[in-house]
Amino acid sequence: MDGFSSKVLLIISTQVWTDNWVSKHWISSLFAKQGYKVIFLEPLRGVFFRGGRLCDLFFGPRIKLVNGVYVASISSLPGYYRTSGILRLFYRFILSIQMKNLISFIGKDYILITFDGRSLPLIKMLSKPIKSAYYCVDPVGYGSESGLGELELANYVDCNIAISEHCKNSMKESLSISKVNVVPHGMIFENKFTNIKEISLNDEINSISQNFKKVIGYTGSIHDKYVNFDFINRSIDIFPDCHWVFIGPYKNSDIAENSSMAIEPLLKNKKTSFLGSRPAWNLGNYIQDFDVCLIPYRYDIPNGWERRSPVKILHYLREGKPVVCADVPGITAYQELIYSYKTFDEFITALRCALSEDIGDPIRNRRIEFTKNRDASVILEELKSVLGII
Repeated sequence: MDGFSSKVLLIISTQVWTDNWVSKHWISSLFAKQGYKVIFLEPLRGVFFRGGRLCDLFFGPRIKLVNGVYVASISSLPGYYRTSGILRLFYRFILSIQMKNLISFIGKDYILITFDGRSLPLIKMLSKPIKSAYYCVDPVGYGSESGLGELELANYVDCNIAISEHCKNSMKESLSISKVNVVPHGMIFENKFTNIKEISLNDEINSISQNFKKVIGYTGSIHDKYVNFDFINRSIDIFPDCHWVFIGPYKNSDIAENSSMAIEPLLKNKKTSFLGSRPAWNLGNYIQDFDVCLIPYRYDIPNGWERRSPVKILHYLREGKPVVCADVPGITAYQELIYSYKTFDEFITALRCALSEDIGDPIRNRRIEFTKNRDASVILEELKSVLGII
């Protein structure tokens, strides 16, 4: 089943297009730049909430062209994935008009990549692709309902792809499949701007850390279930010359959940700054001004992290900066380039080692060299090879 020359690609995502820094988005964008017709299917939007529109049930899906990618939004009655039996059939009937329109837009000869472990019911409503793949980067856990979970999806598609060796082994064990290809995370590193019209990023960091010798920084979702705020809170006074900067959502955000309560003591501390969300393409500029980069997760992080790999670590390594990260299974590939920890004492030791790292240490160049093989254009060719795309 190798050697497909189709120039139409359907990507089923677990994130909306505006959350545009994760792998689904750069894969879509780079395929589009290579002349493919790429349809990026966002998660279903429930009518009356999550942005769904009643009129879309009869005239949808909404399709807009963004940077060469066709972003498709399907509206559904609320709770599509939580229904079963006769009600599920009714929901499928309601979706049938939009699915018919989507099939017409996609055409007959297309390749499908789904990142959503729950997407099999949706896939079965489409015309059959000439090649299908499940790319496991955000595992949701397979369900028990027939046709719903990852188990059925993994055995339905032509090709299964894991983000790491840990992910591969877990997929084989939990999904009862014998062959899983590994295509690791990639990043588009060129989107780093220096001519920001607003206050310069360097000035912003300098203005909040001017009384401190070092900046310890974190970029990403400040999630109370992932981030070990207890370790951070206990560490601040141990490093009196350091200012701690957190860039990412921490309130009024679904992904932040209850983190605003968990970080209350940190918000009041003069040695910390929470800057909120910043555009993904600006993160490299901020990271340049970090002396140490953090991934301060809990060692026992939930939600399938034994099958994942922290994406933000590539942003950090691209700048050559020392990284302190919880010793979660997903960091195996980076173990020799970072400082990891399991306990609080190991966290402190890792921070001290990272803060004392000399700017001329050869490991900094090794980190930068490592990321060259993780450039999105390189990873894209690996993905095309696995899919058999000419």
